[in-house]
Amino acid sequence: MPADNQKKHDAILEEAKRFREKCITVNAENRRLAVDDLTFLSGKHWDSRDAALREKEGRPVLTIDKLSTFVRQIKNDQRINKPSIKVHPVDDESDPETAKVRQGMIRYIEYSSNASIAYDTAIGCASETGLGYFRIITDYESEDSFDVVPRFVRIRNPLTVHFDPDSIEGDGSDARKVLVEERLGVTEFCSKYPESEIAKTRKTTGNAARDDMDDILVAEYIRVEDDPDELILLSNGEKGWKSDLLALPPDLTIVNTRKSARRTVRNYKIAGKCVGDDGADFGEVIEEADVPCKWIPVFPVYGNEIDIEG
Repeated sequence: MPADNQKKHDAILEEAKRFREKCITVNAENRRLAVDDLTFLSGKHWDSRDAALREKEGRPVLTIDKLSTFVRQIKNDQRINKPSIKVHPVDDESDPETAKVRQGMIRYIEYSSNASIAYDTAIGCASETGLGYFRIITDYESEDSFDVVPRFVRIRNPLTVHFDPDSIEGDGSDARKVLVEERLGVTEFCSKYPESEIAKTRKTTGNAARDDMDDILVAEYIRVEDDPDELILLSNGEKGWKSDLLALPPDLTIVNTRKSARRTVRNYKIAGKCVGDDGADFGEVIEEADVPCKWIPVFPVYGNEIDIEG
């Protein structure tokens, strides 16, 4: 790998590690309460010490679940009244027929990728823990196709998402960084990413039994990247970036300029060892690619928001 790329990757890995630590620190109380909520919903209403003491004394340890009824009611209402994306022409210059075509394309994408399941899962998680997520990815249409299509993907465990703590918009459109992680056994990781440095190191050591005692943390670190540039407006009404202007035609003049930035979204798939319960030691960028979108395509679904002194 060229030295410049290695230097950039090292910076990305360090940034991702700091971002993850910040998210865990900021959301520590929310994450703790979310686990408590899920534990309670699973039927574990008693503290283990209190339950053991009552059993020792021969006293009953009753569990009367009244909460799940209300959670199921929210989930069932969601399944009956399914949300869907609607395209509207916004002004006199918009073409209603074009809006209908785009509406049909979006409905096909929702149908072909089971978007309703992604919506149901996100709202279900929000009803249980106050927060859920779903996302959109791009993938090949089939194993024998070169066509890339967007797909809705559900996120079953919202605690695997570290969303930008500085985001305040309800749809997360102002998020600058998001990290989505999963834990893989070493054997599974090496099978999935055989060209990674971790897989090559394991082949060299050959200690599979010891390796499988640990997990590998794989994360998609998605971030907004801004490239500073100057926006220009020409006398014929066209606008563009000054860096793209090779030569100005003699019949045109620049009538306005302002400093701006080219916005891109980039996805870095990174991997490293799990450290303790919440720590991560990212050591390698496995893949990287531009995301064909102006925003990070991971969408929060909030339940009840309570802001206590920020």
